[in-house]
Formats: sequence, C-alpha cells, structure tokens
Amino acid sequence: MKKILIITILFSLYLALSAQSAADIVDRADQIFLQNKLYQKSTMTIVRRGKKQAVQLLESYFQKEGARNKSLTLFLEPRRVKGTAYLSIGDDLWVRFASTGRIRKMSSSAKKNSAGGSDFSYSDMGEGNDGYAAKYMLSLEGEEKLDGLNCYRILMKPRPGSSDIYEKAVAFISKSDYSYRKIELYEDGAHIKTMTFDDYRPLGDGLYPYLMKMESHARNSYSLIETLEMEVDSSRVQDRFFSKSYLEAIR
Repeated sequence: MKKILIITILFSLYLALSAQSAADIVDRADQIFLQNKLYQKSTMTIVRRGKKQAVQLLESYFQKEGARNKSLTLFLEPRRVKGTAYLSIGDDLWVRFASTGRIRKMSSSAKKNSAGGSDFSYSDMGEGNDGYAAKYMLSLEGEEKLDGLNCYRILMKPRPGSSDIYEKAVAFISKSDYSYRKIELYEDGAHIKTMTFDDYRPLGDGLYPYLMKMESHARNSYSLIETLEMEVDSSRVQDRFFSKSYLEAIR
C-alpha cells in the first residue's frame, strides 16, 4: 500500500511539473506576439484547388491595455475588400463589412467563419493577441523533430467556459529559440487545419515569423500571410483606432 502511495505521489508530481513546463514553454513562445503598439503591413494570398486568388493588402495595429489586448486589421486592397475591418478587444470581436458598411459584433459561434474568404477564421486572425498560454490548458506530450528542428510537442485544450472554436490544438515549439513552428487544429475529433510559421526575423528581443500559412484539409486550400513591414512601439498605433466609432468612420 505504501509503495502504491509513493508511486501515485510521484506520478502526480510528474504531471504537475509537466504542466508547469508546458506553460513556461508556451509563455516564452507567446512573448513575440505580445509586443505593445505593434504596427504590421502584410499581404494575404489565398490558393484554392491550386488557383491563386487576388492578393489582399492589410494593415494591422496592436495595443496592450492592462490585461486586455486590442487589435485592428484593415483591408486596403483589392477594391472588393477595401474597407473591411476587424476590431478585437479582449474576447470581443466586431467586423465591418466593405460591401454594406455594416458593423456586426460576432457571436462565439460566428468566430469560426472565414475571414476575408481565407482559410483563417475570424478567431485565428486575432488568436495570438492574448497569447496561447492565457487561453488554454497545456500539457507537454513529449518532443518531436520537425523539419530538422527538435521541438516540444504541446497539447492545448480550451479552458472550461472558453468560447474557443477548436476542440484542441497541438503546438510544435522549437527547443532552441522557443518559436512556434506548427499548430495542428482539431474539431470533432478531426484534424481540420494546420498553421505553420516560417521566415523568422529579429523583432525587439526575439524573432517574429514573417510568413504564416493556414492549410485547410477539408477545403483543399491554403492561405498565406506575409509581413511586409513591422514596427514595435510604433507612433502609427493610436488609441482612437480601437473603438466602434472608428469603424463607423471608415470609408
């Protein structure tokens, strides 16, 4: 009986240490996405059934306010999407539709819909703003080599009461520099999408992925977001951007 008790205690201690280790790893990987007053200019390219669609030009602004993070993404080109905008404040998301000028606060269920016709959902576009460590229960499943890199394999599950659109995610984080390399996304037991990160370049005290790819395994398509310009502590980021009234003023 004493031996069984010792084994149980050791196993519980192992689980606790693994959970803590997973949280530390993900927290370190998140830091590059949690910069304050971050300005980003990027393109989004959608490839569906091997056919490339018109490249979209976007500008994004990120700002921290205490425990809440705010982001605004504006679509600049092509003409059919110009004026589309996504405003995220904490867990709340508003979308301005270019076709009608109408602004809609998205429900939790609507956040899984396609953003700009891409393979990124509305939720995906703003997921990194608060960091994954803050939103998921994490466990270290082991290590795995990915494209020649030794990576931590971490299981991420939504916290109880969360409005997350995925059943679970599996993240692969480089052991050498704590950078995200791949995240597998699951829904109803199926591996539905894969997000990969590439072309890491210096930003602040870390490395930022200038190329992000979201592949849909159900739609036979993928979407690429490629960063053209990035500024930390940017004067271009202004408080007035993060309000519904600013969305209403967009033309």
